[in-house]
Amino acid sequence: MCIFGDHSGPYDWANLLGDYPDTADYTQMCRACHAAFDGAVAKCLPHLCGNGLHMLDSNADFHVKIRNGKEYRSCKRCDNDRSKKHRRGL
Repeated sequence: MCIFGDHSGPYDWANLLGDYPDTADYTQMCRACHAAFDGAVAKCLPHLCGNGLHMLDSNADFHVKIRNGKEYRSCKRCDNDRSKKHRRGL
C-alpha cells in the first residue's frame, strides 16, 4: 500500500532523505506518488550528483557530456575519486 493512500498499481521503492546506502531510508509508493514526491523534492532540495554523494552548488561542480542528444552530468568529485582508485589499481 502507498504511504499517501490506498492507491493501486505497480509500487516502487522511493528514497526519502537522499541517504541511498541506508535501506531504512526507503518506503513503498505507487508510481504516481513516487513521481510527484520526486518532483517536489527536486524543487526544494539542492541538486545532488548522480551518485547522491555530493551537492552540486554551481556549474563548475560537474562535467556535461552529450550522447545521442541526451545530456549527462558527471560530478567532478566522483570522477576524481574514481580516477584515483583506478591509478592505485583498486
